[in-house]
Amino acid sequence: MVKIIALFCVLSINLLVNAQVDTLKCEESFTHYDTLLGENLIAIWETPPSLKECSGQDVDRLKEFARKQTNYEFILVDMIIDSDGIPICFKFKQQIELVIKAKLTDKLKLLRFKPAIIRNKRVESIYTIKI
Repeated sequence: MVKIIALFCVLSINLLVNAQVDTLKCEESFTHYDTLLGENLIAIWETPPSLKECSGQDVDRLKEFARKQTNYEFILVDMIIDSDGIPICFKFKQQIELVIKAKLTDKLKLLRFKPAIIRNKRVESIYTIKI
């Protein structure tokens, strides 16, 4: 219950309102979320974020690119999705070469989401994608 209240407070004041595209700022943001809510981030929205249909083909191409460029079967990426449905921050679960990570990040930025909703208001959220 404390985690849900803390998450609501964080989302209400939009601590991450500035679009954070700098990698260091992104890491600081995810560290902040991890510290505030713990390593097992669980969030409840009335409507969770979801990938828009128009981005479906982009995800397929992204998966193909990731498989060709890495030795992983798949890659997990945590993303902060802003209230407009645009991914603004990325955290890769696996270790990936910086050049490949930059290319994947550029492609992830093109994805579009239906934003999470709390009390009929679009809010920032966290989304994990498997590519």
